[in-house]
Amino acid sequence: SLSNNNEFSRGVLLKGKTDPPNTKRTFNGYDFRGSAGQTDIPSGIFTCALGGLPLFATTDLVPTTASSGWLSFARPIANDHVELLEPEKDSKDRRIEVVCARSKCHIGHYFGPGEGYCINAS
Repeated sequence: SLSNNNEFSRGVLLKGKTDPPNTKRTFNGYDFRGSAGQTDIPSGIFTCALGGLPLFATTDLVPTTASSGWLSFARPIANDHVELLEPEKDSKDRRIEVVCARSKCHIGHYFGPGEGYCINAS
């Protein structure tokens, strides 16, 4: 589980903050930096740091992960492992939030089939 000493990651997960661009090291040390073609990434599962639920597989990373500042996945491991929260009608932020179905932690945003799930490493 997430260490109490990692205040930034706690802010991302519990308060909806966003990792700075190119923070591609997960809470447990899995490093996604330098993954231009995704061929150099070993198979693995991205899980929620607080809920422990398996969310995304490295085999579903999309090519934009290399150029984007965040991890981008085509699909979750199972649709019922994530929840998509539509923005409130009066919100200026029109992004669809992605949360872990178990812990309800903020993990990123969904930008549609083309860009997929843009996920924080925290």
